Amino acid sequence: MAPGRSKIRTQRRSNLASFLLGSCLLLLLAALSIHVGVAATACSDHVETAAGAAISFNEFGFAESTGRRLLAVNGSTRTLMEDAEVLLEIKRRITADPDNTTFWWKRQGKNQALNPCKMKNATKQYWVGIDCTDFGTERRVTSIDLSNKNLAGTLSPLLGKLSKLKQLNLSNNLFTGPIPTELPTALETLDLANNQLESLVPASFGDLQNLTSLNVANNRLTGSIPVSFGSLKLLSTLNMSGNNLTEIPLELNSCPRLSVVDLSRNGIQGIIPFQYLENLTTLHLRDNRLQGNFSVLLNTFPQLQDLDLSNNELNESIPATMSTSLIQRIDLSGNRLTGSLPDVVGYLPLLHELDVSGNGLSGVLPTTLTLLTSLTTFNASHNDFDGILPLLAGIQSLRVFDASFNNLTGAVLKDFVNLSTLVYLNVSYNNLSGEVPSFVERDGVNRNSFLQNIALCGESINKVCAGSSKSNSTRTIVSISVGSSVAFLAVVVIMYLCCRRHYGGKARSSASVSAELDVKLTPEEVRGATQNFNNRNYVGVGSMSTVYRGVLPDATVVAVKRLGIQPGEVNEPGEKVLGEGLANLAQVRDWTLVKVVGYCCSPDVKALVIEYMPNGTLNNLMYPPRDAQVVREFNWTHRFNAAIAVAQGLKYLHHDCRTSTVHGDLKPSNILFSAFMEARIADFGVKRLLASHGLGVGASLTSGYTAPELASSAQEATIKGDVYSFGIIILELISGRSPQSLEVGQRLPQWIRATISNSKSLHNVLDPILMSELRVQQQRMAMVLGVALLCTRDDPQERPYIPEVLKMLNHIKTRPQDGSRRGSRRLRSSRSTQQRNQEIRQEVPLGIEITPSPPATPSSTPPLPTNPSLSHWTPNSAENR
Repeated sequence: MAPGRSKIRTQRRSNLASFLLGSCLLLLLAALSIHVGVAATACSDHVETAAGAAISFNEFGFAESTGRRLLAVNGSTRTLMEDAEVLLEIKRRITADPDNTTFWWKRQGKNQALNPCKMKNATKQYWVGIDCTDFGTERRVTSIDLSNKNLAGTLSPLLGKLSKLKQLNLSNNLFTGPIPTELPTALETLDLANNQLESLVPASFGDLQNLTSLNVANNRLTGSIPVSFGSLKLLSTLNMSGNNLTEIPLELNSCPRLSVVDLSRNGIQGIIPFQYLENLTTLHLRDNRLQGNFSVLLNTFPQLQDLDLSNNELNESIPATMSTSLIQRIDLSGNRLTGSLPDVVGYLPLLHELDVSGNGLSGVLPTTLTLLTSLTTFNASHNDFDGILPLLAGIQSLRVFDASFNNLTGAVLKDFVNLSTLVYLNVSYNNLSGEVPSFVERDGVNRNSFLQNIALCGESINKVCAGSSKSNSTRTIVSISVGSSVAFLAVVVIMYLCCRRHYGGKARSSASVSAELDVKLTPEEVRGATQNFNNRNYVGVGSMSTVYRGVLPDATVVAVKRLGIQPGEVNEPGEKVLGEGLANLAQVRDWTLVKVVGYCCSPDVKALVIEYMPNGTLNNLMYPPRDAQVVREFNWTHRFNAAIAVAQGLKYLHHDCRTSTVHGDLKPSNILFSAFMEARIADFGVKRLLASHGLGVGASLTSGYTAPELASSAQEATIKGDVYSFGIIILELISGRSPQSLEVGQRLPQWIRATISNSKSLHNVLDPILMSELRVQQQRMAMVLGVALLCTRDDPQERPYIPEVLKMLNHIKTRPQDGSRRGSRRLRSSRSTQQRNQEIRQEVPLGIEITPSPPATPSSTPPLPTNPSLSHWTPNSAENR
């Protein structure tokens, strides 16, 4: 037994030694852990790099207390968790999020997990604006779309860490500061347009080898476009318009896939470097200071369709040869071009718009213009052209012809003025002669189209031709005869009215009036105009109607608003009254109103037929759809002129119309724009008419445009309610913010007052698109803002009537721009001017100073013509009607 006990003791000693050795090792490890922890604590805030520069993890928003692995400073994200950490840093840089867009960008659940790819349902994710893609077993963030969210703040430098990000869209927000120098190398589309970013254009853009589309329009970027852009071999769309760039590098010609280039409104100097880009379809370089010969452009871009070089300093001649047979639009207006307009322009078969106005071109207008069967717009005004007018009879699509302010001679042909498609004609200020043929006057084609042509005559322009058989005595006899006839007719009318009153006869019904005006249409005519309401003619839908494009039998293009009234919803007597109401609307005519061409009121079709407005609605101009092929410039001048036009329209409806009419549903979708960017009011009285039949009630009570006293009651629409809606529209024109974009219960006037009161500046409420005009137009903007706030007072009794509002706006318009002081400073403003300034100044929140405007002195320059040239009406003009 002794040997066995000895063996057991030996085993116990061995176990004890192993235990002691293990304990020592554990103690040693613990000591090392404490030492490492102390060192980590000492270095938790700053880590020295190899170059000796201190890098703060806190700067990147990663908390060490989470216990999770920190992202390598010089690396890119490798997991979804790291993508999420970068997104949190992006959110941390956002200082204003009025719509709570990034509310769910946070840790969630008991475990405080980060999952930006978590789905709320089959189509929506918790993290708004984030899209993910599967990469093997893990999902990764590949798209960020926070456009049109009214976000403010700065862009995080960690954006470049998102290794799988392909699409980044932060457009139409209020981001400031620089563009990060490091961006994700996987980016394919980058859209930072319509913000307030201020920096040089990063040369690191050239590292984005996968980039196909870059849009940084309407910011405050400065300097030259980096030569590194030449490395972007996949770049197809480049839009850097509306900045302060200075130079275009020749290296952009190394981007073989460039299709759309827009560098307008920058003030870029130098020559135009583009050439030999085989895929280029659109080149916009307007409103710069470019010089030199551009003939190379027109012969080295075989796919070119849209060329806009307007308002530059080009001083060459237009080339006599062009190989761009696909071109559809050429705008060379506002340059210093010389020479003639070559015959070659007539051999561009797809050309539909040609504008060479405001140059020094001379010679005769080419006869080859008649070959342009697709031409819709021709503007050669403000040049030195001579010779006769071209034959236009063969151009059946021509809508606009402007050759005013030239030296044209000869007669006006009958086919010239009676072209059925023509909506605007201006040959004023020439040397035309002879008798003007009779023609049917219409908007844009009237006697004012021929002003200041001394040798012209004819009944069409109220000027008797020399040698006419009508002598002065004959004209006197005719005048006496006409006067006698008018007096006789007046007596007959008075007798008729007295007899009708005596015998109690009823007034003519609206139906009979509509028959005389030929505005009542049958259901068959309405269906035929819209091809039975075919979806191909669909334009849009509103709260009370669906709109279709239509063509009447006489080829007139119209818009057909089919009212949302179901068959049987209105009984037969009600249908008759409704028809009479629609006929009455057709009689309300003013240039500020969209003309009602006709109406239909049958059991199955109830519709208004109105004139077609090619430039769409105010809503579309303010917020163009992302897939829009053409986005019109909508600057301060356009907006201010639109506000004045709408005020004039309301004045007519409220006070000048035979029967005072309340609009009742004034909003941006009911303000339309003509071919010449004139604002006109639509749908006047329709809502009130439908409401009288119990239809459409409450359709827009919560739209944000309805006055507070009407929003929560069944009270009828009022004139002061229209004034409130008009004030909201002005606030929207200034801020670029729709009332629907605000938080629930918040109203636009209160938001603007609060924002300006806090910031003491217009910057934080101004539409980013208007920022470039703030320095020059700040006083006018502030005063218009004051008028809008005056119109949107809660108490309707404190709101002005629209004639006073119109007077205020016209007063502001005549005020000199900031930086210019017309008239003598020693002259004092009139009492009415001082009172009006004081009223407006009281409405502007504290912090914005408005200086009193001096009275305008009479101008020494000759007045503008009654019918200005087309260049005064286009979006690029300095002032519109």
